[in-house]
Amino acid sequence: MSKKIIDLSQHNTVKDWTKVKKNCAGVILRVGYRGYAKGTLAQDKKFREFFNACMLNNIPMGLYFVTQAISKSEAIQEARYVHELAKCAPNYFQLPVFIDTENSGKGLGRAAAKKISPDLRTDIVLAFINECKIMGYKSGV
Repeated sequence: MSKKIIDLSQHNTVKDWTKVKKNCAGVILRVGYRGYAKGTLAQDKKFREFFNACMLNNIPMGLYFVTQAISKSEAIQEARYVHELAKCAPNYFQLPVFIDTENSGKGLGRAAAKKISPDLRTDIVLAFINECKIMGYKSGV
């Protein structure tokens, strides 16, 4: 049986962490997001809860951040925000830090496809990844 890696955010509920440990090779936790409308940075409401549960159950972790960045400087700000929140266990994250780029439910977010070009979105993603690498994280999209 192959083991999978799952992602978790405040939109998920975990009732049995021993099942997660048994069936998953790791967990990618949503550490935070940038708001779709105003662009405010926010921590995922269950990040600390899920982080503590993974620590207690010795489950390998990575992180992801949902971006609505509209510039490379905002992407760098997001990577630094992730780093600040990851300081709770500086060498514990064995899996990469990911940037998650997507439209809001109706495609109306500040970084919607109709508002920023594919080239700018690529530059934003690369700025996040490069900043993560500078801070010592493996990174991906």
